[in-house]
Amino acid sequence: MRMAPVPYTETEIHHRLEEVPGWQYRAGSLCRTFAFADFAQAFAFMAAVAAEAEKANHHPMWKNRYGRVEIWLRTHEVDGITAKDFDLAAACSRHGHIAQIEPTGPYPMRVKVRNTAGHSLPAYESMHAAGMDVRACLAQPLSLAPGAFQAIGTGLYLEIPEGYEIQLRPRSGLAAKHGITLLNSPGTLDADYRGEVKVILINHGTSPFLVEDGMRIAQMLLAPVTYIEWEPVEALEATERGEGGFGHTGV
Repeated sequence: MRMAPVPYTETEIHHRLEEVPGWQYRAGSLCRTFAFADFAQAFAFMAAVAAEAEKANHHPMWKNRYGRVEIWLRTHEVDGITAKDFDLAAACSRHGHIAQIEPTGPYPMRVKVRNTAGHSLPAYESMHAAGMDVRACLAQPLSLAPGAFQAIGTGLYLEIPEGYEIQLRPRSGLAAKHGITLLNSPGTLDADYRGEVKVILINHGTSPFLVEDGMRIAQMLLAPVTYIEWEPVEALEATERGEGGFGHTGV
């Protein structure tokens, strides 16, 4: 009787990622994009990967768009990442190296995190999601009355790379269904902040809303920061709009 593969924990996954440079862990899968000079190279690469996958009894997901091949690996029988995913990722990289393929983005930016909540780290919930869902860290459920707002802890402490910020934004589902959003949307975490990540929720709905421990309450994005250097002048360049402000184009 064949034993089912054992899924890795998140810690084990991130440790093993060091063995397969260029690969990411996103939306519960290992993924990487390979770029090719022409379609012939792309199809040759896909044929080689398909042969490796068949030998390993693996069923990868992929897209081929204009010579860019996206590969997504996940062991579906255990709904997680296992050794066979990393073995196939390494095989893909070998074929990519032989074909002199240059990997392309999106590449992850490493951010140091201390997690005191006991919940899983923020994660991308779909393949091309821009934001990671963030969970509440509460000792007991919290009821938000209509019109009330509260800073909710997450148990996360970040070391954001210099030149970047973390943005906190509402989750569209909570906003559309319950009127729950962020009071200071988008919230900003600066690179020199070392305190707990907190989300200021406000209830714009008509009914009380119960926030529970582990609930996904916001989404988190990493964004580059462009710094300003002021240039004092006596006058600004004229435009057709001029000083037309709120509602100047009509309703």
